[in-house]
Amino acid sequence: MLGLKGYEEKDSLKNVIGGMAALALAMGIGRFAFTPILPLMQDAQGINDYQAGLIASANYFGYFAGSLLSMAVPDSLRKTVLRISVPACALLTLAMIPSSTMTWHIIIRFLTGLASGLAFVTISSAVLSTLGRRGHLGLSGLMYSGVGIGIYLSSVLTPAGKTETGAWLINGGAGVLMWIISALFIKDDIPASSQSSKEKGVHRKLLPLTTAYLLEGFAYIISATFIVAMVERQAGSVSGNSVWAVTGIAAALSTLFWSRLAGKTGFVKALIFAYAAQTAGLFIPAFSSTSAAAMAGGFLLGGTFIGIASMTVTYARQISPESPTAAIGLLTTAYSIGQIAGPYTAGIIAEKTGSFAPALTVSGIAAALSLVAMVYINMKKEAH
Repeated sequence: MLGLKGYEEKDSLKNVIGGMAALALAMGIGRFAFTPILPLMQDAQGINDYQAGLIASANYFGYFAGSLLSMAVPDSLRKTVLRISVPACALLTLAMIPSSTMTWHIIIRFLTGLASGLAFVTISSAVLSTLGRRGHLGLSGLMYSGVGIGIYLSSVLTPAGKTETGAWLINGGAGVLMWIISALFIKDDIPASSQSSKEKGVHRKLLPLTTAYLLEGFAYIISATFIVAMVERQAGSVSGNSVWAVTGIAAALSTLFWSRLAGKTGFVKALIFAYAAQTAGLFIPAFSSTSAAAMAGGFLLGGTFIGIASMTVTYARQISPESPTAAIGLLTTAYSIGQIAGPYTAGIIAEKTGSFAPALTVSGIAAALSLVAMVYINMKKEAH
């Protein structure tokens, strides 16, 4: 399978499968099941766009806190954090079932974000370190496809749940299954790494990449949070869950595409292509309310945001081999700052204008600025 031979190769593949399942839960369901369930919440509880933005931002603020905490986790506790944070994402998804007040929504979504942030960094660090040590980093794209798989599952499971309560229950139940798979397959046997005095130099080296990633967090999350609600309000024939399904499928398939492209062009040029495609995907539905535009926006969102995340994290590990966990934590922290600001800003804009189109326009501008930052990195790289 995949041309792998020998025990180490099979063990690497097992870790990747475990990582896929963990990311499907922590990111695809724990973080993004909210997107297709949001219209059900708004219908059942009368939540307006501003309140929806607050709830989403609470989740991303939790993700920010989780990413910060992840940088302080010593290697001796990393396995414990991994074992706690991944199942917590499933249990906290189920905890949304009795949710009927804004306070409860905000607390549970904050805690889910906290668990997701810790899980993403520890999963990435554990599996990428294993793959890197065994010379199988090319499989990293396969692991990150788990996010898209989780998104696709949420698009299918949510309408099957029929009601808000049923949707949270069925998504949480699927999350428990993903947790069991991840627990059986992930083997974090990484030797302790040394966080040396090179840390400051590593952070300076990552500054332009971190800037692009911060803007990316702001850009993609507006569409990723509100795309289903936006489509449901349009007069087109396509449903919001159909667009979300396309987003998930594109996300799952895109990671291998971007991984292979990065192998041919290098991570920086591949990221330039990805940011250009995402910028187009954000502007298209901002200026057109047709079903085709919605589908194109969903496809280009799914086809780029996981690829950008996986390539950015893998590239950061490549240029910061002496402190990969700190590098991933730094990037994830910047990313989450953008994610906190995105839904809050979009919620205010949508509530005042009655449309998500202006918010998508703002997100497209942010993605374009990320593109500019990557072009700058490429120019500096080629100058050397």
